[in-house]
Amino acid sequence: MTRFQLCPIASPSNRMVDILPFSRRWVMKRNCAGASAKKGTKSSWVTIWTGRAASKANNSANTPVAVNASSRSEGRMIRLLRGAIHLTIRPASPISQSRFGVEIFSFRAHILHMSIFHALLTDRAVLRIGGNDRIDFMQNLVTQDVARPQNGACVMAALLTPQGKLLYDFLVYVEEDALLIDCEAAEAEALAKKLSLYKLRADVTIEATDLHIHALWQEDGLPCPPMSEFYEDPRNDGLGLRGFFSASPDIVLPEKSADDWHANRMRCGVPQGAMEMPPGGVFPLEYGFADMQAIDFQKGCFVGQEVTSRTHRKGSLRKKLYPIVLSQAVGASGDKLMAGNGDAQRVGGELVARREMLGLALIRKDAKTEKLTLNNADIAIL
Repeated sequence: MTRFQLCPIASPSNRMVDILPFSRRWVMKRNCAGASAKKGTKSSWVTIWTGRAASKANNSANTPVAVNASSRSEGRMIRLLRGAIHLTIRPASPISQSRFGVEIFSFRAHILHMSIFHALLTDRAVLRIGGNDRIDFMQNLVTQDVARPQNGACVMAALLTPQGKLLYDFLVYVEEDALLIDCEAAEAEALAKKLSLYKLRADVTIEATDLHIHALWQEDGLPCPPMSEFYEDPRNDGLGLRGFFSASPDIVLPEKSADDWHANRMRCGVPQGAMEMPPGGVFPLEYGFADMQAIDFQKGCFVGQEVTSRTHRKGSLRKKLYPIVLSQAVGASGDKLMAGNGDAQRVGGELVARREMLGLALIRKDAKTEKLTLNNADIAIL
């Protein structure tokens, strides 16, 4: 965690604040000793740059940057990790820069400058798995090691066929006395019935809940700062945070639709649900499940383990899922991508899903570096 001391307003003791990462051009200054501090002293200015302001500091990677004149090398450039920065103090009003040498805006203004959004994911449902045998029960079925995460942790998992093909993908949230399954709403009942077939005499309960999923994310695919009652989506940092709620939470953030969240998901290259991965029709490794840490190859047995582990060991995948951008909003799931030019064109993959000009495509490895088109629209891999 990167922390900066801010000069107090009425208290002699310095307060600590974790600076938010910004996705807009933004400059923040602070001076712990007030306006009288001199350059080069211990309490000199700190400036945080991102976006265009960062590029002016020769930061081509567009990474948040701090210049700390009190460091050993005066004016040295210091990079800050976006995912490790969050706000712990929420000023109620701006602090006078002229009086204290500090410029901080309210929490609401801070969040707006970060361009963080929230949405109710109406296409998701939550199952609750309870009982004394819940961990062993799930451990023998799914691809993830559900015994490892501590309370409050979230992992991605999947249930496969004995032949190693995907049936259901979901997230598992570990509570003290239960496992919460964040799954596709349209498949929740079928998933519950499938799990019940394996229950036999185990002390396990499987029930639907009235919990709703709310998501937070940044528009540019950057990680969100940690927030109470939300957990990190384990599939990709750009998917932000998720939370379970029985009633709508009081969130002071711009609201977006579930479609907006799905567009961001596609931009991150994350597939989800039966529409994009027909049950019993796809192999999880081709769809990036290893990259999303949805499969623990060290945990031991799970349904479909033999085929999945053998494919992983051999590294014999010929196709892989990629996020793409099309030059035109054309194509439907299953349409073929063409690789190459003119008469030398050949099938290079297929479209998995599309929202406007964003999409997911399963592309052959030997075609990835060639020119790709779909219905005469050019394709760029993100």
